[in-house]
Amino acid sequence: IDMTSSGAASLVGSKSVKVGTARNVDQSGVATLTTGDAKVSGGVDIRSGSGSEASGSVTISVGSTTGVTGGDVSLIAGGADSTGGKVLFDGGHGSSGGEVAISGGTGSEGIGGGLLMQSGTGSQTGGEINIAAGSSAMSGGSVVVSGGQSDGSIGGSVHIAAGSSRDAVGGSLSLVSGQSASSSSGAVALGSAAS
Repeated sequence: IDMTSSGAASLVGSKSVKVGTARNVDQSGVATLTTGDAKVSGGVDIRSGSGSEASGSVTISVGSTTGVTGGDVSLIAGGADSTGGKVLFDGGHGSSGGEVAISGGTGSEGIGGGLLMQSGTGSQTGGEINIAAGSSAMSGGSVVVSGGQSDGSIGGSVHIAAGSSRDAVGGSLSLVSGQSASSSSGAVALGSAAS
């Protein structure tokens, strides 16, 4: 089905709308949702409706396989000659803000999936990675970095290392407690666990 027009196209159902390709023994078809090219191209808006009691969820998932490797989910911002687009993850706002959870997959018989956060490279300066807890009028949020627990072997380690440099000075590593305008500054504690 090709719903292409110079204006707007709508597909509305009274209860549900399902768009997809037919099943096939060997390989199913591809479903594509895209806007047309232009000087300023249109956006693609995928969202659930609002509700007086609960709003609907939006789920983007890849089908499972009994083969070797599952499919990927890729979220890629647009490139540009000047500044590339952003990829934003934002928890919902409310009396208590919603969480943003990013986790690697479980390995039932081997190694769990990893989590890689890496800033972009640059010809002059690489991008930064900033991890900060939220502010509050009462108590600020904490930042917790911990290695994984183990029931029968060695617990996971935490490695923090400054960057190296080939021709200049290597990066610094600073551990600084928080300051206070009306009381004592925070403490810095380094120690090993009791055995």
